[in-house]
Amino acid sequence: MKFVVTGGGQRSRAVWAQEWKHYEQAIALTVDWDTGCAERLIEYNSPEDVISEKDANIVFKAGSLVDEKLYMCTQTEVLIYDYPSLKLDRYISLPCFNDLHHVTKVDDRIAIVSTGLDMLILIDENDNIVNVYNSLGKEPWHKFSKSTDYRKVITTKPHESHPNYIFQIGNEIWVSRFEQKDAICITDNSKRINIGSERIHDGIVKGDKVYFTTINGTVCVVNKNTYKIENIYDLNEAYNGNSPLGWCRGLHVEDDRLFIGFSALRSTKLRENLAWIKGGFKKSVEEMRALPTRIVEYDFKTRSIVKELNLSDVGLDAVFSILKCD
Repeated sequence: MKFVVTGGGQRSRAVWAQEWKHYEQAIALTVDWDTGCAERLIEYNSPEDVISEKDANIVFKAGSLVDEKLYMCTQTEVLIYDYPSLKLDRYISLPCFNDLHHVTKVDDRIAIVSTGLDMLILIDENDNIVNVYNSLGKEPWHKFSKSTDYRKVITTKPHESHPNYIFQIGNEIWVSRFEQKDAICITDNSKRINIGSERIHDGIVKGDKVYFTTINGTVCVVNKNTYKIENIYDLNEAYNGNSPLGWCRGLHVEDDRLFIGFSALRSTKLRENLAWIKGGFKKSVEEMRALPTRIVEYDFKTRSIVKELNLSDVGLDAVFSILKCD
């Protein structure tokens, strides 16, 4: 089995930098899971005209592989490659792009989460915006200005919602919402999946289930018809240790296995977003960051770890998506 893994390489001084200045290069890897071989597929740096300043994050967030196209996004850009040739087919960068977190195809539209503006944006084949939705059901521009180029704004935090992943249930478009610890149907806000235990990423639909990662190392499995949680797989129990596993984000589901991404902890975020770490903050930064960026293969029938692959060795410091490519 092979994967395309999206993420980024961290600056050497990132330990002391603000979180929106951590990553200096967008990186995608090819990973041959059977052999354990990980190689760089794409290395990308955003041009100066679409970033706010020279130290702004440059990183691939969550992408998609659809119909022999590889959909990728940086903080402020969408890049669509023919796959596997990697010829750049399409490039989009619009003023409403700020802290993009996921891009995919929905019917004949490109669907993009502009997390910095709490928006889901749908774009047609001519790069025209055809719909904009606020992830809290508010008027999309209630807080932001249509005349501002948000690519030049380094951060809009704090976010009201922080939507981060797009998925579909039938013909409905859904987004996961980090701050609300849930997912919501973007066109019918009465339909909601409440996770509640911790802030979430992903939203992988497989059969009649939707799989969500939570930042503290669990995978929540929801029935897509009832919106109820049916299982929670806690990888902390499988590790049976006292160290935090890392920032849990990126997921692929294959038969009875989960392939889960963990990013090494970013020290500047410990007090703000990692309150789930058991035992408080008694350990040093070095100890808290001991586990590397990696992918973990987890057998959810036996609730055990089958295999791990260290991605820090090839310079990937953050994982955002794990895309099966064969």
